[in-house]
Amino acid sequence: MAPLAEPALAAVNDGRIRFHPERSVKTYRHWMENIKDWCISRQLWWGHRIPAYTCNQCGKLHVAISAPEKCDCGTSVFTQDPDVLDTWFSSWLWPFSVFSWPEETAELKRFYPTQSLVTGPDIIFFWVARMIMAGLEFMGDIPFSDVYFTSIIRDDRGRKMSKSLNNSPDPIDVVNQYGADALRFTITYIAPVGQDIRYSNEKCELGRNFANKIWNVVRFRLNRGQAVPDWQNLDGLTAADLRPDDQWIIARLNRVIKIVTDNLEQFGFNDAVKNLYDFIWSEFCDWYLESCKSIFNAEKSADGTPAALRVFDYCLSVFLRLLHPFMPFISDELYHQIGFVSEDDSIMLADWPKPLDEEQLEALGACGDIVSLSEAKFELIRAVRNIRANYQISTSRPINVIITPATPEAEAFLQRDHAALQSLLNAGELHVGEKPEGPCGVAVSNIGTAYVPLAGMIDLEAEVARLRKQEKEALQYIDNVKRKLANPNFVERAPQEVVDRERANICESEEKLTRIREQIAVFGN
Repeated sequence: MAPLAEPALAAVNDGRIRFHPERSVKTYRHWMENIKDWCISRQLWWGHRIPAYTCNQCGKLHVAISAPEKCDCGTSVFTQDPDVLDTWFSSWLWPFSVFSWPEETAELKRFYPTQSLVTGPDIIFFWVARMIMAGLEFMGDIPFSDVYFTSIIRDDRGRKMSKSLNNSPDPIDVVNQYGADALRFTITYIAPVGQDIRYSNEKCELGRNFANKIWNVVRFRLNRGQAVPDWQNLDGLTAADLRPDDQWIIARLNRVIKIVTDNLEQFGFNDAVKNLYDFIWSEFCDWYLESCKSIFNAEKSADGTPAALRVFDYCLSVFLRLLHPFMPFISDELYHQIGFVSEDDSIMLADWPKPLDEEQLEALGACGDIVSLSEAKFELIRAVRNIRANYQISTSRPINVIITPATPEAEAFLQRDHAALQSLLNAGELHVGEKPEGPCGVAVSNIGTAYVPLAGMIDLEAEVARLRKQEKEALQYIDNVKRKLANPNFVERAPQEVVDRERANICESEEKLTRIREQIAVFGN
């Protein structure tokens, strides 16, 4: 085997064949640098019987495709070897034998060498290495350029799934309960490159919930009719047609196209699905979709079509195409439902999304400060929502908000984005100006400071009483911990990590006390 192993080892060392993850090369080198002769016979009932024939008269061994007709000694009686070939002896020919090799067929010329092999890390030597050796020996070329090693799926106790342990779930049952897309997405999501995973059926709830989320996005969109005519691109739109939220989501989608495409090219399937998950859930749904609810039927572009509706459709079409390799059924179904393709067509035939270039982004205003200002706006919204939570103001109850912008650019942005911001804050009144008089909840972000007047929104006396009680409890806790740390017996005998934790508790409690007193000061007491 050594003469076969040397060129196969060189093909990986010089980069003609790449392993993903790269650390798998170490295992490959160990096997190839310590290659042993291969015993190809197996004592099994099933398999390719060894084509070796022994003359019954003189004992001469004949190895041929078919039984020899006559031996040199004159006899024609032979006995074939009863053993069968090792299963890998036929498998190592797979990259070219399936195309009728040794015949020079058109399929063989077209498909050999192929590009990528996907297989398990536990058969690097048994199959991958031997295919490389066979390809170089019989075809004179490598059989593939990239090898992706999947994760090994283990049960929730870390055991490898096997028939003997009876710990492998029936995939039909999983599909019936959660759906094929949910299973496919979940397995990809929880499987970092080169790491084994612990699987349980319950984890498929992740994929099912994500599928439901996407379904609900399209259902929301269909309430406004099917796709607009020009959903395929954003040609003709300018910065003047778009809201800041439109420009922000275009910029974020453009980033996702680049990242997911790169993930796939680098075999980072796990990273790709996480980027898609985060985009649709945390950016598109949490922010952009919410901002669209109040303006779908109000804002118009020059041709009379709501610009936000067109941006929404463009983003959704791109996202479904990016998602298709991981959730093929729901992506194709929703692509049809919204009207991106006809009944006889399929998302499988759609072009892979391409990112907009810098010139296109600039024309749309989807670059520069718009992204950072939008991110700061979302930070402000989260902070105002925290004020609601801290003072137990219902999310359905409108509040008044006054924002003091941090810069002139922030002021211009806030004035331009007034309608969407008011909707996302559920603000009865929204003003950009100076700090108001009276007790207020305060929210700070890079875009400015938001003030929420509390008079009439909460019981001020009850709130002060609540804060005074928290102040007393914090002071008492700090005093108790300080006395404990002042005790030499505790400091000397307690484990160091316990002492350090108590000191950290004092710092945290003192910070909490400062915040409580700041809130008390807001009410003028």
